[in-house]
Amino acid sequence: MKRTTFIIPKTGNDGKLFPTKLIAGLQQEMLEQFGGYTVREVRGAWLGDDGRTYHDESWEYTIVMEEAVVEKLVQWLEKAKDLLSQEAMWLEVLEAEARLV
Repeated sequence: MKRTTFIIPKTGNDGKLFPTKLIAGLQQEMLEQFGGYTVREVRGAWLGDDGRTYHDESWEYTIVMEEAVVEKLVQWLEKAKDLLSQEAMWLEVLEAEARLV
């Protein structure tokens, strides 16, 4: 099993919040394509190539899946990246052992 974690920003590059309907649509797609997710609110900062510090408020999603499904998630994130007009999307993939107890 793989534990995948990725970030969806709350705002566009113009600083405006993405519409609730847009984020809800992405979440519905996650449910349909990957069977579920866990989401957390996160904040972070990063240094741009211009030396400027950028601060972000985002949603962090975690989905545990079979290794064969990871590439499907990569393709989904590429579409989400275009939809949200992002230059890049963060994706972390780790080994996981998942159990329902």
